[in-house]
Amino acid sequence: MKTPPNNLSEVLNEMLLTCHASEKKYTKLFEQFSELALTEELRACLSPARNELDQQIERLALILKSLKLRPHRISSATDEALLELGKEVCGYMKQQSVHKDAQILHVAKLITYQKIALYGSIELMARSLKMDETAVLIAQSLEESRNAGAYFSQIEQNILYPAVVKSD
Repeated sequence: MKTPPNNLSEVLNEMLLTCHASEKKYTKLFEQFSELALTEELRACLSPARNELDQQIERLALILKSLKLRPHRISSATDEALLELGKEVCGYMKQQSVHKDAQILHVAKLITYQKIALYGSIELMARSLKMDETAVLIAQSLEESRNAGAYFSQIEQNILYPAVVKSD
């Protein structure tokens, strides 16, 4: 059993390590989501390149290197639950429908909002600890995640759900 953190710096380090591990897994999941999506706009916005997921991983790697932290593969329990939910949605890989797109988008939004919460906390911790470079890098990832969440909502409202209603 791990010993609990004793200070804010240790909490931040643990959050950064689990965030880095989760981002790599989320990138693979979003690739699967993108391949499965029927709706072209959804497929495009789920693409890891479009969501700038690779840049987020690169920023986290830079932060870990500057803090002399060794990356690991252990994600948080919340991230593992979201990844499992994503794997369930990916079942029946060849099935494509607007209904499946609605499921994919729902999980993608849950993941994105989890990331927004996590990046927001990490940024504020880094600022409190006077880790300005870390805070700036995390703020970039936070903004990208917020933009992705807003774009998901636009697709939901203007494209996907009207298509679902039309098909029902």
